[in-house]
Amino acid sequence: MSSIPSEEDCIRMLLDAGCKRRVVIHCCTVEAVAKEMLSRITDVFFAIPLLLAAIVFMQMFKGSRSIFMVVIVLSMFLLASVIRSHYNKKVKW
Repeated sequence: MSSIPSEEDCIRMLLDAGCKRRVVIHCCTVEAVAKEMLSRITDVFFAIPLLLAAIVFMQMFKGSRSIFMVVIVLSMFLLASVIRSHYNKKVKW
């Protein structure tokens, strides 16, 4: 059994301890904001190396650089970030 309580267990503990409902709602809101901030920070740290890789890849094809090639390269390197972002929106934290 995990020593870390689930979200429902935490809410139940707060209510059992006598916390008001608005305090519990505040705690849930703070949790959601913290997760969103962490998600944005990780987006930045993952995007920088991916964009650098895309720039290096584009330098390999100097002669055949077109808008089509730019779209393909950016799509290749940013696909993981888009998938992760889409997955995070579908998962209920």
